[in-house]
Amino acid sequence: MFVLRVFLGSIYTRWGRTTCPGNGTDLAYSGYMAGTYHTGTTKGSGANYLCLAGDPTWDFYSESINNDAKLTGVEYEFWPHRSILADFFGSDIKDAEAPCSVCRTSRNTNMMIPGRKDCYPGWTKEYSGYLVGPYSGYDDGSEYVCLDRRPETVVNSGNDDNDNMLYFIDSRCDASLECLALFVQFNTVMEYSKFSSK
Repeated sequence: MFVLRVFLGSIYTRWGRTTCPGNGTDLAYSGYMAGTYHTGTTKGSGANYLCLAGDPTWDFYSESINNDAKLTGVEYEFWPHRSILADFFGSDIKDAEAPCSVCRTSRNTNMMIPGRKDCYPGWTKEYSGYLVGPYSGYDDGSEYVCLDRRPETVVNSGNDDNDNMLYFIDSRCDASLECLALFVQFNTVMEYSKFSSK
């Protein structure tokens, strides 16, 4: 006799942390935030961040042949906010590499809402933080993600490699984006939270 177990729920990545929030979530795995390796000669590649497993297993590979599309760790940069990073995050994380965790929750749906740190009725907060993304000078695009408001760092990192750097995403209210109460000044670092339905 076979017993079929059905998992009802959802999975999300918690950027900047190696653990899950503990509010009905389980850790699937933790690892390292990775993204496109940016150089002056490499154009185009992946447009998303990945959470690489901290304990990888490999199939066949070759170190003698290299591709131009490369992954690298993602570094907390945040220039020009470097002098006040501890005010945002509780510690000075500049130049360190970012970890990540993949979390499984019993709640069926999750979503990110930029510009809110509190849940709408009927939703559960998974975590909150700041909207971050790539350096604006990169030739290719990437995604915006929520970096946990109390991020950890990868042990023995902090070399200021600048291979892939995270920055705050600033809001700019003008003719194309209404100036809502959320935007208290012309350029504001956006907070946001990851929510799940009950």
